[in-house]
Formats: sequence, C-alpha cells, structure tokens
Amino acid sequence: MQKNILVILGFVILFFAAGCGDKFKTYPVTGKVTYKGEPVAGATVSFNPKVEGQGDDGYARTDDNGNYKLQTQLGKPEGGTTPGEYYVRVSKTDLVPTGRKTTESTGTVSEEMRSVSALPEKYGSALTSPLSFIVEKKKNTYDIELTD
Repeated sequence: MQKNILVILGFVILFFAAGCGDKFKTYPVTGKVTYKGEPVAGATVSFNPKVEGQGDDGYARTDDNGNYKLQTQLGKPEGGTTPGEYYVRVSKTDLVPTGRKTTESTGTVSEEMRSVSALPEKYGSALTSPLSFIVEKKKNTYDIELTD
C-alpha cells in the first residue's frame, strides 16, 4: 500500500513539473530606445504584466547606443522574460544644479543637485505610458521611439 502511494505521488510530481516547465521559460526581448531621433543611454526599461500572474516583470538599462536586453529579476542576465502582454515603462533621470550651495561638516562647499526626468514623464508610469507589447514564444524585438 505504501509503495503504491509513493508511485502515485511520483507521477503527480512529474505531472506538475512537466506542466509548469513552460510557465517559467523566458524568451529574448531586445530593442532600441530613441527620443527625438537620438538613442537614449542610461534609461531604465520595465515590462510589467497587464494581468497579474501572466508574465514576469522584466528590466533593462540601455547602453550608450540606446539598446536594451530584458531580463527578469531572478532570470539569467539578458535572458528576456516569459510570454504575456506587458505595460512598458521607460524612464531616465538626470542630476541638475539647483543654484544653491551647501557647506558640509568638513567645511567643503558643494552645489546642491536635484533629480529631473530626462524623458517625457508619461512614459515613466504604467498608468500613463502608451507603450505595451506582447512577448511571444520567440525572439522579440521592440524598438521604442519616445515622443513629447
């Protein structure tokens, strides 16, 4: 009796393992981000599932030429993400001087800086970004042209 239970348990584990294997398989997602016709270096590109549980968040940072290669938080570097429909966000911040000076405890005087968005802010939120893409079970390439 105990042997039969172990055999059945083994088949159940194999059944679930086989069924879940494709759920976690990732597919490459690459592209180029441009703004006003120029590549955007140092931007963060985020893919967030439109339906919770149907896809894995993916992130990338653009290189000097505006190219990105997506990966999930726990996935292999540049490994892409799982199939599904995604909201896409693109953001980049720059530090700019405020015009004010600060004296540090060491006596050093430095200029205060503040963070400003280098791209139209509508792309920085899943609620306002007009971007969405479907990741399919293949190599996916999505170039992103940002406009004002």
